[in-house]
Amino acid sequence: MGLDIGVGVGASAVPQPNEPVLTLDDDAYYWFMWPLFESLYASTGQIIDLYGAASFSGSDLALVQAMLVDARNAVLQQPAQWEVCVGLPLVSRQTRTRKKAQFEKRFATATKEHFLTILDQWDQIVLRARELQQAVVCFGD
Repeated sequence: MGLDIGVGVGASAVPQPNEPVLTLDDDAYYWFMWPLFESLYASTGQIIDLYGAASFSGSDLALVQAMLVDARNAVLQQPAQWEVCVGLPLVSRQTRTRKKAQFEKRFATATKEHFLTILDQWDQIVLRARELQQAVVCFGD
């Protein structure tokens, strides 16, 4: 499952294949940015989701760019690699007398170098969308 981010044309939420595209997966990079996606949603009404679609154009592109600046600043404060919580699956634990279900945090590793590459690619997508006067679209599967 992936989230494709690229330049959209018209009402389509699918990135154009002849333009730069970035794919985010259900991993440390996506989940590290989740609080920023929620803030962007509060401003635009559009959520960047692994299973949904969003489109940002006009003045919303400036909000996406600001989110990317915030993400870059947060990443630059991290060590070369760090752990990010990527989920809270419900697991079953056996005690002496019964089974007990509880949530258990699941973590994945992010690296600063790769994260900055992702943000550079996303910046290029925003710049290209502005150049073409089109939208940045996010299309999850």
